[in-house]
Amino acid sequence: MNQNPMSMANDGFDVTGAELFANMPNSTEAFDVTYIEAATYIDFYHEVYEARNALPLYPYRYGSYQIFAANKKSNLYQIINFLNVTSQDVTAMYP
Repeated sequence: MNQNPMSMANDGFDVTGAELFANMPNSTEAFDVTYIEAATYIDFYHEVYEARNALPLYPYRYGSYQIFAANKKSNLYQIINFLNVTSQDVTAMYP
C-alpha cells in the first residue's frame, strides 16, 4: 500500500495509508502491510510486481491496495486493488 494518496487535496484532511490500515477489521493480526512510495500508477504496479521476489517468499502475497485519493473532508476514497488471481484464497482476502 502507498503511504500517501496519489492525488492529494493538501487541505489537511488527506488520509494516509497508515490511517486506513489502522481502520481495517482486525488489522493488527490479519494483515502484513508493506508501504511503497511510487510516483505513478505504473511505478506502483512495477514495485508491487517486483516485491514478489522479497524474501522470505512464503506466505505468497495475495495482492495490494493503491490509494489514489482519500480525504475526510470530501469523503472521497478511491482505492485500487491489485489481486493475485493465481491464488485460490485471494477472493476471500480482498473482497
